Amino acid sequence: MIVDAKTPREAYLTAVETTDDDTREGLLSEHARQVRDHIRNLASKDYWKSLPETPDFVVMFVPGEAFFSAAIENTPDLFENAVRQRVLISTPTTFITLVKAIAYGWQQEKLAENAQAVEKLGRDLVVISLFTLTDKG
Repeated sequence: MIVDAKTPREAYLTAVETTDDDTREGLLSEHARQVRDHIRNLASKDYWKSLPETPDFVVMFVPGEAFFSAAIENTPDLFENAVRQRVLISTPTTFITLVKAIAYGWQQEKLAENAQAVEKLGRDLVVISLFTLTDKG
């Protein structure tokens, strides 16, 4: 899984510290624009094409719910646009869930591979047993 944790946050942090409402609104708009640009930049890298064992998306880790909320309030379709570009926006809460879901998927895939290997060994054993019985008979 490819995770990018370099989400822009300077405009947001400055907006939180300012006391002027107009300045705050402008900085929050800038924060949303920076997040959109970062999504576009991550999508353009096509990380999933260069790695053989990875999902076909990149995770953009946002270090807190407030950073995500501020961006999405300014750009309501931010999440949907990110998904269309194969970028999953993840906060600390959703990141843990995502990692567990991917780990579960890999576990299930490994179990399926093991079951196929056992099935093949069973078939080979039957063929060997039949060959041995035919050879003795």
